[in-house]
Amino acid sequence: MPVIPGRKNRKVKLIYDKAIYKLRGGIERYCGKLEDNKLFCLRFDKEDQAFLSFVALAAIKIFFNLKIS
Repeated sequence: MPVIPGRKNRKVKLIYDKAIYKLRGGIERYCGKLEDNKLFCLRFDKEDQAFLSFVALAAIKIFFNLKIS
């Protein structure tokens, strides 16, 4: 099922769910913010548990909008 709308000049229009597309955009932006915290990731990604703890730390940082570098 398509989630991304087709181009405007497409001959056959795709039907997509606009609510899911909006949620997808929010998730993409959040993942982009997580990628901005690669400094933590490079230090802690040697084990799975350490990587998941990095994701938790980055999520907390994003949630509280902390200015930590």
